[in-house]
Formats: sequence, C-alpha cells, structure tokens
Amino acid sequence: MKTNAEIDVQIIDHPIVESLAGMSDQRSYWEFDIPALMINDTSFLRNPHYHQMSDDIDTLSFEHMQRVVTCTYNSLINL
Repeated sequence: MKTNAEIDVQIIDHPIVESLAGMSDQRSYWEFDIPALMINDTSFLRNPHYHQMSDDIDTLSFEHMQRVVTCTYNSLINL
C-alpha cells in the first residue's frame, strides 16, 4: 500500500483496543481471533468535526478521501 501512495501509510500490527484501532468494525473479528484489516484515514486526528454536530459535508476532505480510496484500490489490484 505504501508503493506510489500519495498519503502517509503506516502499518501497525498490534490491535491496541483502547486506541483508535479498537474503535472500528474489525474489533469484533479480533475478539473471535478472526484476522481483520483496518484501513483508517485518521479522521479523528485530522478533522475536529468528526462525530460532532458540525460533522457535515462541508467539513469533509474529498481530496483526502480520494487519495485513501485510490491507494487502497491500487494495493488490492496488485496483490
């Protein structure tokens, strides 16, 4: 995923349940020892409106979303 990425890609191989990694959908799989992958665009850290009343279409970064989706797509088709 890091190859030719237009975003900063970090790999973390440790499900820290108390952190952001524990707050997403893959946690349910981890609890049953089922491998799961989380791709997170760090919205908690980048967008002060995330999950707030002000979290609406005007506060979204579609450019960043496009980069994350493109990076994810490129990594999947090159598996």
